[in-house]
Amino acid sequence: MKKRILGRYDGKKRSWFRQFKEFLALLLLIVLLFQLVVGVFFVKGDSMYPTLDDGELALYLRIVPEYHRGDIVSVRLPSGEQYVKRIVGLPGDEVDFKDGRLFINGEPQDEPYANGESAPEGNNLTYPCTLTADRYFVLGDNRNHSVDSRHPLVGPIPVEDIMGKEMIRIPFGEWFP
Repeated sequence: MKKRILGRYDGKKRSWFRQFKEFLALLLLIVLLFQLVVGVFFVKGDSMYPTLDDGELALYLRIVPEYHRGDIVSVRLPSGEQYVKRIVGLPGDEVDFKDGRLFINGEPQDEPYANGESAPEGNNLTYPCTLTADRYFVLGDNRNHSVDSRHPLVGPIPVEDIMGKEMIRIPFGEWFP
């Protein structure tokens, strides 16, 4: 009798333990994915309006071989805060502002996403500004309400302070106002 009872439950115990191990492996895979490949960021403020709204959830890819002009990226500012900005100047580019417009390498930029005038703020940069080999010039789309590379405490962003490139945005604020 004893053998029959153990035999009947033995398979269920192994099945439960196998499912638990599979769950732990899946959980470990998800944690590694979010630590090494994908990052999550909630948009705070209006600096990227109208492209991104306050409260949106953005997923960004951490492993990016190279960044391009126009990429929306998550950056770590010198203050340690993390923001979402748009790359407008690449290493080696000459950045300038004239008559409320952004010029890259002497060419005026068509920026349909920009809200407000593109004008330099009082900072330690003189314009035109040539970016060094490891620096990117980032701006918020809402030019009048953005702390970005024009700001005195920010300046051009080193490549190691770019956390990743935006992949997906979820309008989280619409679900939970």
